[in-house]
Amino acid sequence: MTEQTGEEADQEYAKLVDLAVRSLEAHERAVAGPYSPEAWAPWREAGHAFQEAVREYVAAGEGRNRFEVEMSAKAAAKARRAGS
Repeated sequence: MTEQTGEEADQEYAKLVDLAVRSLEAHERAVAGPYSPEAWAPWREAGHAFQEAVREYVAAGEGRNRFEVEMSAKAAAKARRAGS
């Protein structure tokens, strides 16, 4: 696997934050009503997409800590949602 340039890494990180925002939004919709597997499926899918993107992002960069990347992206997503 090749090392990402700074700009590529920034773009990929922005995608992580976008996916985290989608996951937060899907969670809000899921808990807004009664539980059903169908109602919660979009949240599970959004969470899976986010986790897969985190794995790929960490694998593409030398020395990236998966936990720190995930927590940072989630914090950025919450901050973006709070600002909107």
